[in-house]
Amino acid sequence: MTPVLTPIPPSSSLAKAVELARGLVTTAVATHGEGDVVSANCRNNLALALKRTAVHPATPEGDKQALLEEAVTVYRQALAAKSAKLGPDHPDTIVTMHNLAEALLSAGQEAAATEVQEGILELMGHTEGESGEQGRGASARQQTVRDMLRRPEAQ
Repeated sequence: MTPVLTPIPPSSSLAKAVELARGLVTTAVATHGEGDVVSANCRNNLALALKRTAVHPATPEGDKQALLEEAVTVYRQALAAKSAKLGPDHPDTIVTMHNLAEALLSAGQEAAATEVQEGILELMGHTEGESGEQGRGASARQQTVRDMLRRPEAQ
């Protein structure tokens, strides 16, 4: 699947980051395959660069929504690959879900973002048990997910 190429102000250092990230996705897909975790991680990084470019004050208002929509599309692709390869409750998969929810919120798609966030809560509840306690008894994997989601910008 060929990504939609959204125009980015050429003077921006963020434009260079997006260009490099697109190149890494192309290389990863050619080397590892479309559904590989390496390709998914490169897509996650591309989507992050797109989102950061979209919310940057120097980005023209007319370009912001297209960049956010592309970020959402790329996050969905990364999430599909990670879910298939690592499983839905793997910490990397859950962090990508979180990143997708943040991009959806930035794009003004609150209902879709809420649905993704509820999916995270369901997965966390499933892996933690009904109490959802964050203390005793939580596995190292669950703690890793919690720690990753607490970061200001999950990767």
